[in-house]
Amino acid sequence: MENSEFVRKHGLEAFMEQQKEKYTCSKCGGIISIHDRKCSECQAKMDD
Repeated sequence: MENSEFVRKHGLEAFMEQQKEKYTCSKCGGIISIHDRKCSECQAKMDD
């Protein structure tokens, strides 16, 4: 519901950019799993 509201207010492009930033590891640039919040590349555990 929150995602839909964000897209409605800000547009799909802004939502996709937000998600990219949220799920990109700040240490190595890998992808952070939404399931265990762990980076696919360096295995670092991300904080919530």
